[in-house]
Amino acid sequence: MPKPVAVDGDTQVKTSSKKHSSDTNSAGKWQLVSSSVTQGSKLSVAAKLVEIGATASWSYVGGTAGSPPVAVGPFSDSATLTASTTRLKDKGKDLLVDGDQASGSVDADNKIVVTASQSKLRTA
Repeated sequence: MPKPVAVDGDTQVKTSSKKHSSDTNSAGKWQLVSSSVTQGSKLSVAAKLVEIGATASWSYVGGTAGSPPVAVGPFSDSATLTASTTRLKDKGKDLLVDGDQASGSVDADNKIVVTASQSKLRTA
């Protein structure tokens, strides 16, 4: 069944609120370091270009273990969202669609998630 295509602004990055297993004092937290969404160059809906991929990286900082506390980390995490094969393409590149997501390799709650804001342009 065809799904709505992602356009500019539809891909969001979510940062985990979980604690890293090495942070036994639960003192640290995940922070977004960088994120990037790649847009197509030809297809658009309402003047918003389609999205074809995304990356994000996080760092767990401020963690401690033991008493007295000893710093642990920082720990890095990353995710890459690549479009599945779609019939509709932007200059030969597959498109992100509603529901696409990728999780961090260290903490699965660090995510890149697509929620399509339009329903005019769809693809299978």
